[in-house]
Amino acid sequence: MAITRFATLPGSQRKPLANSRPAGPADPSEITNITVRLRPVNDIAALTATVEKLYARPLAKRTYLTRDELTHRHGARREDLDAVEHLAQRHNLTVSHRSAAQRSLTLTGKLGDILSAFPARLRMFDHSTGRYRGRTGSISIPREFRGIITGVFGLDTRPNVKASY
Repeated sequence: MAITRFATLPGSQRKPLANSRPAGPADPSEITNITVRLRPVNDIAALTATVEKLYARPLAKRTYLTRDELTHRHGARREDLDAVEHLAQRHNLTVSHRSAAQRSLTLTGKLGDILSAFPARLRMFDHSTGRYRGRTGSISIPREFRGIITGVFGLDTRPNVKASY
């Protein structure tokens, strides 16, 4: 029996835009960026409780967290950031941005190297809004990062929704 090295990233399921047509494979040599989002030090309920407690006080009696306090209480764990950075290095990716406060790392490298770290089904699609790199199905993450990595963004380059005026 084969051992699965990867797990599905919850909530990462995607379909192509409606009325898209397959236009060929994605270029594995393309240099691109992705953002990897990590779990917070404390769960979101702790942050919600902090905010509710703050806003329950009159303005004159409120005290606010500094950015450093907010990062320390609700940012990413240093060991999680370090572990993703080591994963990136093993896959020839460069960390171009690292932020405990934002709970994220931006990784830069060849699309093929990114997909070796975070497997996903990518291909090019044509759409009335233009050609885009699209993803179908879910993103996979290394099993040891289950519950640590909460999002991987940037594999898909579909156009964003535009507001109509």
